[in-house]
Amino acid sequence: MTIAASRVKALCTPTETALVRASRKGQLENLSSEVLKKNAALAKKLADKWRDLGRDQSRVRSRATGHGEHDSNTQVKEQIFREAHTAFTAQLAAIGNGGTSAKASTKPKSKRDRNTEHRATRAAVRKGMSAVEDLLNAEKPRRAKSQPAPTPAPEPAAAPAPVAAKSAASTPAKKAKPAAARLAKATPPRPAKQGKPTVSVVEQRKALTAAKKSRLARSGKTTRLASHTKSHGKRTQARRDGKN
Repeated sequence: MTIAASRVKALCTPTETALVRASRKGQLENLSSEVLKKNAALAKKLADKWRDLGRDQSRVRSRATGHGEHDSNTQVKEQIFREAHTAFTAQLAAIGNGGTSAKASTKPKSKRDRNTEHRATRAAVRKGMSAVEDLLNAEKPRRAKSQPAPTPAPEPAAAPAPVAAKSAASTPAKKAKPAAARLAKATPPRPAKQGKPTVSVVEQRKALTAAKKSRLARSGKTTRLASHTKSHGKRTQARRDGKN
């Protein structure tokens, strides 16, 4: 008969209680073979301890009263750890015969496996996005065909020819100059073409310098000089100092 958990907690220390709790259902299946071996050895050691203590108590009582009996608590503790040892041994045998515990079967994924899985997931996402893009591109011509062709706008009527052509030819040249001036004022000047914005050489150098500093900061280095280059410069300076 299995001892109740409340009785185990009342008789055992916190360490012993945790050991007994690990031998019960719910935690026993999650233990690996190494932990099972360690707990089985500890449970057997405690069971033998309380068995020997019960025998000593029986001898003392037999000398004092003429008959020897185990202390009830000592017997209960021996039974508790004996049952725990039996449970650990049985679970260890089940794993050895082909059974697997939850902790032993669940192995953490290596970095290589995680990277492979991540790349496969990203490839699947990109494939799905490309399929959606192809579907949208295929629907564009259909929509264009289904839409009616736009009706052409009516052409503006031709402006009537000026009637004063004859009078302009008969008028002297001095009077034609003010009309040309008024026509030049009436027509607005065409806007000048805007060229592409130009960037000065100084600004380009500043941008390149900032980009190099940013890359250097991200890499964690303090300088762009390689170690052999700095060492060569130091050796050269040392030779110059020795000559002087």
